[in-house]
Amino acid sequence: MTHYTFGKEITDKPLPTKVKVAIVGAGMSGLYSAWRLQQEAQIQDLAIFERSNRTGGRLDSDLIEFNNLRSEHPKTITVKEEQGGMRFLFDGMDDLMALFLKLNLQNDIVPFPMNSGGNNRLFFRGESFSVEDAQQDDYAIWSHLYNLDQSEQGVNPKDIVNVVFNRILEANPQFQQRPEVRGPEFWQAFRLECKWQGQTLNEWTLWDLYTNMGYSQECINMLYRVLGFNGTFLSQMNAGVAYQLLEDFPANVQFKTFKDGFSTLPNKLVEEVGTDNIHLQTSIEEIDYAEESGLYSLHYSHTDEHGRTQKGVVQAEKVILGLPRLALEKLFVRSNAFNQLDKDKSEQLWNTLQSASNQPLLKINLYYDSAWWGRGTTGRPAVEFGPNFADLPTGSVYPFYAVNDELAAALMYQERSTHPSKDVQAKLDRIGNEKYERPAALTIYCDYLNINFWSNLQNIGETYHHPHQSDYVQDVPADIYPASTAVVAQATKFFKEIFNTHYVPEPILTSARIWEGSTKFDIPASRQFGFGVHQWAVGANDKEVMETLSEPLPNLYTCGEAFSDYQGWVEGALRSTDLALEKSFGLKPFSQVYFENTHIHASDAIKAIYEENSSKLINQYIETNFSANTAPIDRTQDFDSVIGVDLCYFDTK
Repeated sequence: MTHYTFGKEITDKPLPTKVKVAIVGAGMSGLYSAWRLQQEAQIQDLAIFERSNRTGGRLDSDLIEFNNLRSEHPKTITVKEEQGGMRFLFDGMDDLMALFLKLNLQNDIVPFPMNSGGNNRLFFRGESFSVEDAQQDDYAIWSHLYNLDQSEQGVNPKDIVNVVFNRILEANPQFQQRPEVRGPEFWQAFRLECKWQGQTLNEWTLWDLYTNMGYSQECINMLYRVLGFNGTFLSQMNAGVAYQLLEDFPANVQFKTFKDGFSTLPNKLVEEVGTDNIHLQTSIEEIDYAEESGLYSLHYSHTDEHGRTQKGVVQAEKVILGLPRLALEKLFVRSNAFNQLDKDKSEQLWNTLQSASNQPLLKINLYYDSAWWGRGTTGRPAVEFGPNFADLPTGSVYPFYAVNDELAAALMYQERSTHPSKDVQAKLDRIGNEKYERPAALTIYCDYLNINFWSNLQNIGETYHHPHQSDYVQDVPADIYPASTAVVAQATKFFKEIFNTHYVPEPILTSARIWEGSTKFDIPASRQFGFGVHQWAVGANDKEVMETLSEPLPNLYTCGEAFSDYQGWVEGALRSTDLALEKSFGLKPFSQVYFENTHIHASDAIKAIYEENSSKLINQYIETNFSANTAPIDRTQDFDSVIGVDLCYFDTK
């Protein structure tokens, strides 16, 4: 199951007239806050109100069941795709790891590889080449493609990012933090305390900062394209948070995911919280506050299973708004609880909401009956995993496969320092090659300026439908919105350029999810999504903002990824919710609760369990008598085999 939906797993039911705690939003912040209140504060008198017809927010996995047309067993093959969040890390995400362990989800974790051994494709200024090609002759390809200054030539582009990082540290001798794992506390201090030319980093954009440091516009153009996210340089996010975002995707990263998708997490929370407490297709339109009673009145509009709209009011002692910026803005405009404030306070609160910049993201998924990019038909080495970058509107292109236990075991084995025998290597080669023979998908994942290209194209022509789709696919989830024929045609053209091939087959199935937000009314369901992520804007003092928004009004709290110190990740949503719950109910951060109960950090605990699970799978499918103790996870892979930022400290070598 991808998520809980209205009329299926969550049925229509009468809405309450009064609750102790009203929670707006059934994304991660809303579900997590409800679960913690039930578990730790023994509050059962609560209700969650969600505008859309499903739970999960920006965690939205698709599990597509393909008919197995190549053999009798298994009858179906599942390809997992993500229309929202798709990965996580063991280190630096302590709340998330503690939550996984408490919900007993640790056994569902599998690798999310980001590397194809240098075979990932790059396409810039009309030339297609591989990451390995880009390393040749001291990275001469970049000087060939871009009119770089002499001082910018002969280096790996990502190393320029590291040089700037260290120039900032050198200019701020008072800033002595040098942690091995740079968590949200480090990055908040970095952007608020470190200065360049007398201005703290939260007052700079990355574009302005690099220009001031003397880098050419050609170099900056190259960097924001090569690094995959043009919003880091071109949007209004500040330079300090841009560095935090860039380091979220290092070359030596060890991402993980869930075998059945990231929706595994919100689904488990729904199961724990109980569907009776969740009201879908219920939009909170405005909020009033009565000083005499001390109660909030939430005015709602609910659409029932017959499509009829009913309006009503729910009173609550406390309100938790688990919402991103745009949704909070819409509620602010309509709500007397905010507008009855004196003018200065009301305007200050509105300006505080502007401190997080909206960052649009897009995912276009094209499903094929086999992974043609790995079967030799391109005439190039197979691209296994990870992003393929281009200066085309695609931004980055990721392959996704049908991951069974055997493939998961092979990936776990390949994470490690091993010396496989000939038989084991032959088995790994067979498993690796077989994934290309099963249904698979390519995902276009891009941001900011690239969104404009696809967003308009999605409105041109009919939606794409393969004439024999029903022969290949058993069932298509109801909330998958197909790409347009114009999008598919253009994506296919771009794939030919990126993979340097004349042949790209027609996709069997497509989907398009554009996370760009809208202030319009009556937009189609396929476009009713907020922004993909948020990043602190120029001038934002996020430490102050987080404090203000955790309780902007008495007994009214806001939380979520948008105004957190770990934006763009589920960990940020959890950390922000912890702040609200600490203020409202005295609950400690969940990672702290886990440590106090177990006397072990959640990241260490889950890594130990992952090691044990890896050993079991590897023993079963790859190598009998395998021991994880003698084959540790390899954290020293070739950094040059993939595009990614590697930050280090020059002054601690």
